[in-house]
Amino acid sequence: MDPKLSSLTVEQLQMVEEQLSRDSSSTNIELQSQFVQCGLTPEQAEQVLIYRQLYLEHLYLDGHTPILKGEQAIRFNPNRQPLELMTG
Repeated sequence: MDPKLSSLTVEQLQMVEEQLSRDSSSTNIELQSQFVQCGLTPEQAEQVLIYRQLYLEHLYLDGHTPILKGEQAIRFNPNRQPLELMTG
């Protein structure tokens, strides 16, 4: 897990990953404000946004997301095999 986000609760992590995956219309500033309102520190909210594009572009196996697994995240790839490591 990303060390800067290791103190997030399960509920906070679920909320963050859901927002990163689904909210393509809010600005980064709006999302950062929302994350802080939900209990993240400003630094954690900023760190979370580093992952935004990855979550918008790919579907990940539950529990194997970039925040949790880094480069060992497992994503769905419809052009190759169904699931692949996120090594690139």
